[in-house]
Amino acid sequence: MQPPPVCLFKMKADSAFCRPSEPQAQALEAIRATRDSGIIVLPCGAGKTAIFLQAAVEAGNRVLFLNFEKQGVVQVANAILDHTTVTEKYLCAYSSECKTKPNTLLCYMVTTYSMFSSTTNRSSETARVREFVTTTKWDLVVLDECHHAPAETYMPLIKILIGNSRRVLGFTGTLCRSEPIAGADPTLSRDEANAQRFAFIGKVLYSRTCAELEEAGLIAKVRRIELGVRMTPHFAAAHERVQGPPKQYLQALNPDKLNALWMLVSMHRAMGHVGMIFCNHLLPAKIINRFLGSRWETLAGGNAYGTEGTHTAQANADLVKRFNDGELDGLIATPVGESALDVINTRFRYAIVVDAHGGQAPAGQKLGRLSRTPRVRAKPEETPEALQERLVRTQKEATYYEILTLDTEEVTAASERDIQFRHDGYAATPISYESLREGAEKAGFSESNAPFASPVARLKLLVECLSYADLGHVECAGKAKAQETLQPHHAAVKAAVRKVGTCKHAIFKERHQKALERTRAQLPQRKAEAAAAKREVIDNAPLAESAVRVLRSLDIDADLLASADIELPPVPLDEELLDD
Repeated sequence: MQPPPVCLFKMKADSAFCRPSEPQAQALEAIRATRDSGIIVLPCGAGKTAIFLQAAVEAGNRVLFLNFEKQGVVQVANAILDHTTVTEKYLCAYSSECKTKPNTLLCYMVTTYSMFSSTTNRSSETARVREFVTTTKWDLVVLDECHHAPAETYMPLIKILIGNSRRVLGFTGTLCRSEPIAGADPTLSRDEANAQRFAFIGKVLYSRTCAELEEAGLIAKVRRIELGVRMTPHFAAAHERVQGPPKQYLQALNPDKLNALWMLVSMHRAMGHVGMIFCNHLLPAKIINRFLGSRWETLAGGNAYGTEGTHTAQANADLVKRFNDGELDGLIATPVGESALDVINTRFRYAIVVDAHGGQAPAGQKLGRLSRTPRVRAKPEETPEALQERLVRTQKEATYYEILTLDTEEVTAASERDIQFRHDGYAATPISYESLREGAEKAGFSESNAPFASPVARLKLLVECLSYADLGHVECAGKAKAQETLQPHHAAVKAAVRKVGTCKHAIFKERHQKALERTRAQLPQRKAEAAAAKREVIDNAPLAESAVRVLRSLDIDADLLASADIELPPVPLDEELLDD
C-alpha cells in the first residue's frame, strides 16, 4: 500500500471545528483507525461537515466532495474556505450554476452527484472536467448524503471514483433506501439489507442513533406528531375521478389539511417560533406561500411549467441566511430543502410535512432539519457529569408534524416512513383534526378565520388543483403571444442594424446609428408589453376540458359557482344525448 501524501492543507487554528464534540471525536478516531473506505452514520445536526473536513486535510491534497444538491456545493465550498487553509486558488466549485476551473496539481473540488453521472448533453468544457474527475487519483472522495449513492443514475460514476481513489468516505444521517434490492435475501433484517446495499462503498465505520444523541443533549429533542385529516366532500369526489398529478395535488391541498397547517403555524408564531414546511410539489408551496404571507419564502430548484421564478443555489442560500438572521417567519421547502441546509436559528422549533408522499430517507432528512441544538462547550474544570447536565438543560425542543389526508396513498406512505422513524427512536403521537381545532380555539385561533374555511375559497382551490397539470399548454400559448408581441421590435432592430452596416455616407450612417440606439432603448417597454400579453393569455385561458368534466360531475350548486366567479362551458350536445 502506498504511503499517504504529505498534507499541505490543515484546519485553521481558530476554527470551531478544531474542538469536536464527543461523537465527532469518536467518528474521527474510527476513520483514523483504518485506511479502508467506509461510512459514517450520524443524525443531522451532529456535525458531519466538521468530521469530513478534518478527514480531508488529513487525507491529502486532492479531495473530491460530492453533494446531492447545488446549494450543498455552495455550503461545503464556503465551509472549506472558512475552516481550512485551502484558498480559492485550490478550490473548485463545479455545478450547473458555478463552473470554476479545477487546479490539476492541488485541488479540493466540490460538485454534485448528477453533474458528472451522465455523459450526454454535456458541453465540451464539462466533458473535459468530467475526464479530469474520473481519471484523477483522488486522495479522498467524500460522499455527502451517501444514501443517494446506490441510485442507478449515480452508481456508475461512484464505482469509477472508488476504483481511482485511495479512499472513499460516505456520510449520512439515514442509511437506507426505499426501493427493493434485486435478488436480495428476503430473510435479511432491515439493517442487514442496508449493509448489503451500501457494501460497495464499505462497511459502517461509526454510527450513532438519534435517540442516543438526543438523550445526551447533543441534538434537539424532537416530538413527532401525526395529524389525520379527512378530505372535504367536493375534494373527495374529485379525487375518485382523477389520476396522476391531480390526484396528489388534491391529497396535498385538501382544504382542511391547509386549515390545520394555518392553525399550527398561528399557534407556533404566537409562541415566537419559526418553522419549515415541506412540499413535494411546487403547487402546494405556491398556494401555502400565498396565504402565509411575505415573511415566508420558498426554497425551489426550478420552475413549474415556466410560471414560477427559478431559484439558484445561491438564491436559496441567501433565503436560508435571512431565515437564520430572523428576517423570516419560515421557509417553504420543495425537495431541494431536504438536505444541505445549515439552519441554525434558535427559534426554529417546528417543521410540517404537507405533501405527505415520499420515502424513508427523505423523511429522515426533513426531520433532521430540526435536530440542531445550541452548541455547549465544556467550561474549565467542568466534570463530564456537569457538562452532561448542562447539555440536557439547554437542549432545544421541537415538533415535527406530518399532516395526512386519511383514506389516501399518503397514509400508506406514512406507514412505510414509520419504520425508519421508529428505528431512529421517533414514535408518533397521533392527533385528530378535531382536537387540533379545539386547541387552536383555546389559543385564540378560530377555524372560521382559516384561509379555506368558506365554500367559495374551497371551490377556487379545487379548480386550481384540477387545472394545474394542464398549465403547460396555457404557458406555451402565453409564450407564443409574448414572442409575437416582441417580434416587430426585433425586426425593427435588425432593419436598423442592416442600415447602419450598409450605409456608406458618414452623415446618414450617424443618423441610422442614432435611430438604432432609439429602437434598442425601447426594449424594456416592449418586454413589459410582451409580459402583459403573456399574463393576459394565462389569466383568460378557459378551464381545461378535463377539469370541466370533473367539475360538471360534482353537481356543484350554481349559486356557489357564481360566487366563486367560475363559469363552466355549456355541455356539448353529444354529451347531453349520451346522458339521456
